[in-house]
Amino acid sequence: MTVTFDNNLREIKKILYRLKRQFGLTGYIWRPIVNNNDRRTGRTEREYSIIKIRRAIFLPRKIDRSFIYDLAYIAAAKNFTEGGYFDRNRRTVIIDASDLPNGFDFTDDDYIVFKDKSYLVASHELSEDFNGFLLSIQDLTQSDKFGVSLTVTGTLTPDATAGYVINGKFPAAANTLSYQTLNGSYWIWFDGSDWIISTARGDISGPHWLSATQTGAFAPLNGAVGTATVS
Repeated sequence: MTVTFDNNLREIKKILYRLKRQFGLTGYIWRPIVNNNDRRTGRTEREYSIIKIRRAIFLPRKIDRSFIYDLAYIAAAKNFTEGGYFDRNRRTVIIDASDLPNGFDFTDDDYIVFKDKSYLVASHELSEDFNGFLLSIQDLTQSDKFGVSLTVTGTLTPDATAGYVINGKFPAAANTLSYQTLNGSYWIWFDGSDWIISTARGDISGPHWLSATQTGAFAPLNGAVGTATVS
């Protein structure tokens, strides 16, 4: 029994590996860590942590449709299941548990970002062998999407060019928004006197760019090369 179980685990890992090679995409989990409701404006201000997924199995829509149809067909035990084939605003994603932090579990508040497109986790299931997660992710409505608020352009080294979306306030006590790339690699933040582009809020130990204003030309400092233009 133990040998059979171990063999099954190995087979599952092989299948996950093959699927990751064929359909694997780098993605990012955006998880809300702060939800503040402003009673004066009625707006919800959120801050997120970002977890990188090296290769998530992002199934194409055709395979997704077949997968859903087959499950419905088997469950109904009929010759035809009404609504078997249809295009939904959902996609199926499989994530190898080994690509996530130990003990990680999804919540329905998590967002998934692939190729600058964001999705809400509609449902999630952990396999019985704890090797992987099966996710159903929902295309976000326009009002729910992570809207790019600032864009950095230029010929820069290191490359900080990207669209930046609002991610919390910095410092926390200040009423100043901070902005982050969807892959979590760079921030635009205010230090109390200047605006800065760097890999971490509050940290200018590495290459970074600086400006007295939020938009416009940012000067390179500490090994950064090229003028960054924020618009």
